[in-house]
Amino acid sequence: MLKQRLDSVAGLPPTSAATSETDETEVMPFPGRLRKSIATGSMTLTRRHLKRMSIREPTYRIETNLQNKEPTYRMEPKRLFKHAPIERVIKETLERQLTGARYDPKKGALWAKTMSEDIKHQVKKLGYDRYKIVCVITLCQKSEQTAICSSRCQWDAKTDTYASFSFSNESLICNATVYGIYKE
Repeated sequence: MLKQRLDSVAGLPPTSAATSETDETEVMPFPGRLRKSIATGSMTLTRRHLKRMSIREPTYRIETNLQNKEPTYRMEPKRLFKHAPIERVIKETLERQLTGARYDPKKGALWAKTMSEDIKHQVKKLGYDRYKIVCVITLCQKSEQTAICSSRCQWDAKTDTYASFSFSNESLICNATVYGIYKE
């Protein structure tokens, strides 16, 4: 059975179902060293090669909501990326997640990641077709300092834009920026 699976992976024609005694052989690739290997047709596979090939049952991801997308050669979006509804989404998410929260450096990365994913998911629900949504969150402790966030982007001024919102409470400052970049 293993020989049949190896033959199918190696692209060799199928052999009979009966296995022979030569399935497992001792091969001496270097003088004085014995290696356990599997001989299949014209190729010899060692355990190291089997691990690299990671032979296992194929897994296929089935996506049911795929549409047959054909090129439209559309250079402008049907609906422009508006920053007002995006700012509302950012504000609601940050206030829901961070109201009453205390800054914790160990949990800060996880908070930023989950809030970023949540904001991107909600923005995608708004139906901006053909826009790449990028969400950047900066989370820092509020003490006696000033925090300035800036960014630079090269994009098309007609179609690409961003929305930003800052939230602060007594222990932390959070700035979230969502970029909408049109994919032609």
